[in-house]
Amino acid sequence: MKYRSKKLSPAKKQKIAAKRKIRSRRSFFRKLSLHPITLMLILCVGVFILTWSYEAVADSYTVTVTLPAVPLTEGATITSPADGSILTSQQINVIGTCPANAYVTLTINNLFSGAAWCSNAGAFQIATTLFVGTNILKAQDYNITNQPGPVTPSVSVQYNPPVVPNKPGSAKNPNSSTSSILPLILTTDFTYKTFYAGSDFSWTFFISGGVRPYDVQIQWGDGESSTEIYNVSPTFTIHHIYKTPGYHVLTITGSDSIGDIRVLQIAALIRPAGGGSFTIPGINKTPFVTTKLVTEKSWLWIVWPTFIFVILLLSSYWLGEREEYHKLLVNANARRQLILKSR
Repeated sequence: MKYRSKKLSPAKKQKIAAKRKIRSRRSFFRKLSLHPITLMLILCVGVFILTWSYEAVADSYTVTVTLPAVPLTEGATITSPADGSILTSQQINVIGTCPANAYVTLTINNLFSGAAWCSNAGAFQIATTLFVGTNILKAQDYNITNQPGPVTPSVSVQYNPPVVPNKPGSAKNPNSSTSSILPLILTTDFTYKTFYAGSDFSWTFFISGGVRPYDVQIQWGDGESSTEIYNVSPTFTIHHIYKTPGYHVLTITGSDSIGDIRVLQIAALIRPAGGGSFTIPGINKTPFVTTKLVTEKSWLWIVWPTFIFVILLLSSYWLGEREEYHKLLVNANARRQLILKSR
């Protein structure tokens, strides 16, 4: 059986010849850039970048990264007041020793009662108040990743308030009618946490017992102070803007309407407004914080311009090919017309 080859029209032959001529002039780079596999790869990369950009813009969570901290091998020890002491002053300063690169929390009868950073000299001091009767004081040190150090013995002290005779209604008189009122409690939760200078510093406290309203006096540790009145319980939040970075000893004194007082001390850790480290006793470096959103957006500023440049480069090659193809067809048609006229 014989097969007849299909005859092509002159116009079709001109198009095929033009395409062959264009391909013969292409460099290796131009052949590679216009290859179907290359175009498919660029399409896949575009879909990936688009999906990545959507996730980066949509995500609002942050990733907190902390530098590794050396585990503590030494515990915090209370040196004052001494174990077994009988005290007549409700407000005291708890003093003790502690290792460098650590902060210390104080609990009284298992209730958080203050925090302080350990100084370069290996000591801490926390202002607090005692409850009537027996007080079990316990100091616990932590490193900057909030890992506790060794447990040390607690200290037991007795607080006997002075009796005020012939003064009914006094909170200091255990024989008065107010002896059945629950003691005033002022506490909070404390872990390593930093804020930026110039931004809002906020901390939440728990207050209960006593007789409302509560008068709360705040010494911010930067030379400023403020007073707030709270007629509700159990929680309230304080706000302040620190202008200078560093470690600020924040002291809160809460009192109720019958004169019961609680003192609570915490550490306000303020970083420079532009980021970076700051100096606090016994610590050379501080954990850094970064966000996934900011990091990925910074990469997108590089990825998207590069991808757009590649697309424009390939588009210019494709448009150049079409222009050359049309010119060859026009020239071939012109030559064909001349040949026909010459006949």
